[in-house]
Amino acid sequence: TPFNIGRAIEMTGFQLPEAQPLTLGLAKKADNPVDVLREILAWTGGQPFLTHKLCKLVLASPFPITAGSEAELMEQLVRSRIIENWETQDEPQHLRTIRDRILYSSQRKEQLLKLYWQILQAGEIPATNEPEQLELRLTGLVVKQLGQLKVYNQIYTSVFNESWVESQLPQLPTSDKPSEQAAFHSPITTESQLSQTAVTPESNQRETSTSLSRQEYRNRQILLNKVRNYWIKGVLETSLHGRTLIELGLEERPDAVVRPWGLAWESSMIDRRSHPLPPDTRLIDKFDEIGAGRTLLILGEPGSGKTTTLLELTKDLIERTKLDLTVPIPVVFNLSSWSIHQPTIADWLVQELHTKYQVSQEIGKEWVKEQQLLLLLDGLDEVSAKHRQACVEALNYFNQEYGQTEIVVCSRIKDYEALSTRLQFQAALYLQPLTLDQIHDYLTTVGSELAAISTALNTDVTLQELAKSPLMLNIMTLAYQDIFIEELP
Repeated sequence: TPFNIGRAIEMTGFQLPEAQPLTLGLAKKADNPVDVLREILAWTGGQPFLTHKLCKLVLASPFPITAGSEAELMEQLVRSRIIENWETQDEPQHLRTIRDRILYSSQRKEQLLKLYWQILQAGEIPATNEPEQLELRLTGLVVKQLGQLKVYNQIYTSVFNESWVESQLPQLPTSDKPSEQAAFHSPITTESQLSQTAVTPESNQRETSTSLSRQEYRNRQILLNKVRNYWIKGVLETSLHGRTLIELGLEERPDAVVRPWGLAWESSMIDRRSHPLPPDTRLIDKFDEIGAGRTLLILGEPGSGKTTTLLELTKDLIERTKLDLTVPIPVVFNLSSWSIHQPTIADWLVQELHTKYQVSQEIGKEWVKEQQLLLLLDGLDEVSAKHRQACVEALNYFNQEYGQTEIVVCSRIKDYEALSTRLQFQAALYLQPLTLDQIHDYLTTVGSELAAISTALNTDVTLQELAKSPLMLNIMTLAYQDIFIEELP
């Protein structure tokens, strides 16, 4: 309409509540019309045309849909009447229109195919305002949801699948094929990517390949998805209970790590005292400042948010890696499983990849050897006390032998400071306790459901000290949630 000119339009499909009127017709064929509608929406993503078409196909079917058979019968109907031989069955025309928008109406069909291939491989990618993304969205094939670009629905994924994309590739110049260049052979161009030459005892001359085969691409994608699903979706997002994350203050602690080169120069020319960083300094930005081959130690008090901070960094790194799977894959490991009986950190990593992420030992050894992992190591303080010193020494040895592997380690500060050996890392940060202003702002943001704890904190100095720990503040908010002020002791 004229009112939408120059504006971004977010297309949303039917949701179950607003599609409820369709159950009146489905009731003629189904014992549980709501369950049938739910299965229809699972296939169409709420896309209006396909949703209405599937409803009509259900009504035209000679078979009733009994309770419990909804999913099976809907899959049979979708595959036989829409997906199979779709070009001849596409009446009224819909799928062919999407196809034509990509292949015949666009001046950038090569770029659109490559972008779509990337979405198919990754499941979703961060949405931007780049022309190719906007044009692909206009075809109707993909949709922006929660800041991510993904295929609109299962029907589109099944019809316009990898085989379909590959069938269009012979029509494109060889150098533009996603399977040969864009998706699997992305050139490494950034400083951190250019530094992926393996340095190992076996060979310090071999260069890491700047391209990936299709299987290599798939292996890396699977590992990245497992890290995201377990640590980000399963741990980080669950621990936040749907609430906003508090940005913790960061303090540089250069004296916590040792730089073995130029110690005399370092002590005389560099201020080794700790000092706080400006408010709102993001960990990912500080990590980037270190540069290629970066190594970082994160220290904090018990309950200070070390693991959450590490996973926030992991989340940011995953989003970057999804755009270019040739860069090292960020992987989270917990050092608590390391013991002195492990010959090396390299061997331990291979074993952890195998047992925790189901990566074959052959592939794991290759990734470690070729320095294709970005290591995010939590829980140095959880290593057995009698083995903790040896663990630090093992990490230092690994860092010497695999000097281009980027590493982040987390530890409680007191347990780390009790060790006589320091990590030979480039930087160290300390997570500062929450300030009273941060606590107040957080409780105000959450709203009236935490009014009771806000009142209690105003007068109780002991509670104020406890609340400076993110863990304790989280426990308090869960304990005091929805309690009225009058109910406080």
